[in-house]
Amino acid sequence: MNKGVVFLNYTAFLVLYIASFVFFNIKNTEIVGFYLLFVVNTACLLFSVAYFGSLIDLKFISRIVSSSIILSGLLHSVALIFILIMINNMKAKYENTFGTPINLPPIYKSKLEEFKQRSIITFLLCSMLVFIFMIYFDKINIVFKDEMIYINDIVRNKYQLLLLLISFLPVTVSYFQLQTANSFSILTRQNLMR
Repeated sequence: MNKGVVFLNYTAFLVLYIASFVFFNIKNTEIVGFYLLFVVNTACLLFSVAYFGSLIDLKFISRIVSSSIILSGLLHSVALIFILIMINNMKAKYENTFGTPINLPPIYKSKLEEFKQRSIITFLLCSMLVFIFMIYFDKINIVFKDEMIYINDIVRNKYQLLLLLISFLPVTVSYFQLQTANSFSILTRQNLMR
């Protein structure tokens, strides 16, 4: 794929992600924001799988970075499905009385706010990894076992090692997102009506 086209596609995803974050942080458009975030996240995930899958000469660090972006997107999409299940469960109760805001008991409201904050954190981490991957591909696409044999090699390639460690953060945050969203998916309408 042409790098310019890939950059424009990721820029379009960036704008759509920001729009979805704005929508789900405004009280009367939260539901629209979550649906938009799910659609954008799924589309970006599919694009990332196609883009990273088309790159043939990926070495260890660049493969870890690309896998982290894809796995994080996958976990986040599943978490968003759980949130949308919760929204559909409560929509029947609140649709006629309150309109479109998500009205939850206080304990669940705070969990939903944490979910929103971690969504933004995941987005920022993955955006940073995509940016680094695209701009510094030649510097991070190294054979780890050949380049990191001795201590002085690790010191010389400290940025690659740091990038390797950072690439595990979005997956970790997305895993916590999945746990939080799973607690929403098991809510019944009776719990939501309290």
